[in-house]
Amino acid sequence: MTGYSPFSASMSVITMSVVAFGLIALFAGILQQIGAPFLYISLLMMIFVISLYLFSGLFAKTMRFSTFQTADRKSYPVFTGMMIATGTVSGAVFVLFPGFFYNNGTDFLVFFLGILSGISLLTVLFAAGLSRSPAATLSSFLFPAGTGKICICLAVLIVFISSFLLLVAQLKLATLFMENFYGTDQQSGIIVIVCVVTFSLLLGGIQSLGITRMLAYPILAVVLFIPLIWASYNLTGNPVPQLAFGEGALVAIQDIDHEMLRAGIASEDDIFNPVKDGRNFEGLNYIASLLSVAFAFASMPHLLQHFTTLEKGSQARRSGIWAFVLIAVMLTAVPAIAVFAKLDLYTLLLGLQLSDIPAETPWVFALSGQGKLPLISICGQLVSNLEQSIAACGQSGEYFLSPSDISINPDYLLLSFAILNNLPQLLTLLLAAGALLAVFAAVDGLLLVMANTVTTDFYNRVIRPKSPPGVRLFMNRFFLVVIAAAVIVAERLLVLSTQDLFALSIALTAAGLFPAMLCRVLAPDTNSRVLGLSMFVSFSVTLAVLVLTVAGPDLVPATGDEIQLTFPLLNESMEILSFGIFGTVLFLVTLVPSNFIYNRMQNASDRKSINATG
Repeated sequence: MTGYSPFSASMSVITMSVVAFGLIALFAGILQQIGAPFLYISLLMMIFVISLYLFSGLFAKTMRFSTFQTADRKSYPVFTGMMIATGTVSGAVFVLFPGFFYNNGTDFLVFFLGILSGISLLTVLFAAGLSRSPAATLSSFLFPAGTGKICICLAVLIVFISSFLLLVAQLKLATLFMENFYGTDQQSGIIVIVCVVTFSLLLGGIQSLGITRMLAYPILAVVLFIPLIWASYNLTGNPVPQLAFGEGALVAIQDIDHEMLRAGIASEDDIFNPVKDGRNFEGLNYIASLLSVAFAFASMPHLLQHFTTLEKGSQARRSGIWAFVLIAVMLTAVPAIAVFAKLDLYTLLLGLQLSDIPAETPWVFALSGQGKLPLISICGQLVSNLEQSIAACGQSGEYFLSPSDISINPDYLLLSFAILNNLPQLLTLLLAAGALLAVFAAVDGLLLVMANTVTTDFYNRVIRPKSPPGVRLFMNRFFLVVIAAAVIVAERLLVLSTQDLFALSIALTAAGLFPAMLCRVLAPDTNSRVLGLSMFVSFSVTLAVLVLTVAGPDLVPATGDEIQLTFPLLNESMEILSFGIFGTVLFLVTLVPSNFIYNRMQNASDRKSINATG
């Protein structure tokens, strides 16, 4: 590698950012000690995250299109691994997964094994090929020069739709905590996120994206593991949460459960069961959902684009290995967060009388009604004082709380982890800053991959072939702004939940992109028309079925006309995630006969040509 690259100073920049974050956290702690309002300290954390993006954009600014799009292939494996890991541990994973495990137990393994399997497939199958290929986008890799415009447009559309849905899901996730922690209404918070990310990308493209993701990972790790290690040591005496939650916390929870069952104050449905089947992931659903997640994460364009910043296939594979390790470190902590939260609720609330709550656990009312986070419900209601609790339970103040009387909102489990464990309030602010940074780090990659795809494969290959680099750079920045504006509008119009949008994006990516990528790698001579036809069938049919499943024929969710797709001899309805495999099978069913017919027609045409010239 020759010439200057911002990545050559990566270690120094990472060190400076971590030190700066530590100083900001120290200053926030001082402000808290002198009685500064909660909102002021939260805004200080938000300013740090915004400053990180502004710095990255200015540090990586460029006016060269090749640098803007591929960083001149001057990245390094370990830093690229950090970028991929940060893009994977996005807002949805960072914030929602602990609550998912809390509610659904080992159904979480669908995502845990799926994500790690997907990163493994990405490393083994696609990393080296993308790095060695001159293609700068996934669409160009699937359909190289000489491909028809229809196939190119199809690939652009699939990349755009799957990435757009995931981007809107990340922004909807931000609405959970922007108003609670940062005092902004939901729409204003989303505008701030999109505008800051867009400004950074306009300056440096994939260079600024890479630097911000590289800086974000150590900060995310710090804000996650400081409270988790602290809670782990307090509860179990073992500071390693991945090792402590089983013997130290699960055993204690099971002992309490057995005591409650013997005393008759709880039923089997009330106790915490980490292997419960909360989402109907049985049989076909479990396998299909796991494979869908794996296939989707192996072919997500905003992760694969980082391999285009490396020169050699060996570097790409090493970066994939780094990404696998860094992602595993984060994901293995998720069960510990859920189990420690449950143990806290058991030890702090069970057996208390309603009249004891104001004196012994006053934070319950703050979290269940009058405070910032609607986390805990008492007797099925969010309450803010003792009188409301008594009315909700239909009992007197001497009523003893049982497991069925206490419920927790899984969306806020991670953000409230420090409060549940009676840790300093500053750690809650750090977790909120981590959640905000995780959303930022997902939004930037998705915005950039859509703009790059539209510019390179639609504008430069379909609308205006062979346009000069300066024009392409201008159009890339133009499309960044247009897509950013469209996303802000779409977040208001799409009424689906974060979880549904996340599942839709995974299913469509697995159906539309993974089998095509696999075919291009294992059978590179496959005709582009055959490949395009197979992609069209798998993606369009999967999209149609998903729309009918989620919104029904009237395209309005939750109106009762949604279809429930089942299969013969199976008693379970298909999960949204499972449709990724449904689309993959459709791809193969279309590809095999289409390729056979095409080869027969090609052979016949060749024989006619030979006879004509003979």
